[in-house]
Amino acid sequence: MMKFHHRLMLLISSILIISFVTLGIIIHASITYVLSEKHEQALATDARSYIYLVQDNEIDKVKEIVKQQNIDLLITKNDKKVFSSGKLKAIPNSDSYIQKKDVFIFNKKVNGYHVWIKGYNNDITEMHWTLWKYLILTCLVVLICLYFASRSFKRTLIRPIQEVTYATQLLANGYYHIRVPESNVVETKALFVSTNDLARRLQKLNNEQKIQSNRLKTTIENIPSAILMIDRNGKIVVANKAYYEQFNISHNIEQVGYHGYVNTEIEQLILESFKVEKTYL
Repeated sequence: MMKFHHRLMLLISSILIISFVTLGIIIHASITYVLSEKHEQALATDARSYIYLVQDNEIDKVKEIVKQQNIDLLITKNDKKVFSSGKLKAIPNSDSYIQKKDVFIFNKKVNGYHVWIKGYNNDITEMHWTLWKYLILTCLVVLICLYFASRSFKRTLIRPIQEVTYATQLLANGYYHIRVPESNVVETKALFVSTNDLARRLQKLNNEQKIQSNRLKTTIENIPSAILMIDRNGKIVVANKAYYEQFNISHNIEQVGYHGYVNTEIEQLILESFKVEKTYL
């Protein structure tokens, strides 16, 4: 059976991990949306710039920019190519921006021109890796802190309660001298104080009982008549010296059955008294 603090740590760890994963998914989607929007806006601005350069017949400058940015560019007007680089083809698409993995395709119509741009963009992927890397590191740090917090919780609360439980078991077995070191934790201090107070009271009652028992045994030993006392289980509790001498018994008969140590008539009376006692119990 799993212990309480282990179950508690497992529950908190599960909640923590689920929370971090949920947070990561939300931020992951937000990063994808925000960066895609910004990239699309930047490409729209670039598309206008390319069109202006083409209109000014600065084709060489467009080629230089395309080479520097390592993109494929296609510009058409009235379904006729105005500028083309790479193997990019005019593909009708309702979406102005599509990105699969790190490859994007952008198309936009500006002033009668249709611009297609294809290139490589790993900013979103890098941001995703960075996000999950720091989330995992943060989660690990929090889990380590949680582990030490769990150990502190066990040391300050669980272990003292275990000590009190062990002490009460010893008290139940008759070890009334046992004491529990009092804790500095406010929540458990009253428990330790009451346990020690109970142990002292039980020890005091036990000592008083022993004194009364010794007095009773002394009184019974000094009675000249033979006395035999038995408990409800039929075992001999007390047999005084006169009983041993009168019936010539040389061995100790206490804590053994009374059969054979009294005559038949007395045994019958004892059985009858047991029956009457069981009737009223």
